[in-house]
Amino acid sequence: MEKQKNETPGDFSKRLLALMGKFASASVLATLIDFVLFFILADNFFSKKNATTISRSIGMLINFLMQKKFVFQTNRNVWTIFLLTMLVSLGGLWLGRIIMGFMGDWSIWETYSWFKIFPKIMETALVFFYNFFMKRFVFEKRFL
Repeated sequence: MEKQKNETPGDFSKRLLALMGKFASASVLATLIDFVLFFILADNFFSKKNATTISRSIGMLINFLMQKKFVFQTNRNVWTIFLLTMLVSLGGLWLGRIIMGFMGDWSIWETYSWFKIFPKIMETALVFFYNFFMKRFVFEKRFL
């Protein structure tokens, strides 16, 4: 997002915050879908690692589609944007698998049934920060 002609710093900040709000909304919805699918799949069909792979993949696709339609302007080939976004997201997927593989089967999470959400929350938080900084680099060629 570049500053437009005759735009004050306050105007730029408002536009940036509005864009961040849309981005966060799309991410929250995609994450909720990821969580619901994860627990359905992990409780009934797959291991936690495989359930994370499936649920995160569907969440990534939904997130991309919402960001394309509601958040960002596409100023270049949509397939290039899709490819770069998916590469970053796939990195997040593999990071999530590693995290879930490391701590997802710890017996402490099975002590109380509601504890089983903690590994998924931790995995999601770590992957969120990875995705934020990497996608910022993809779009703006800077991390901060």
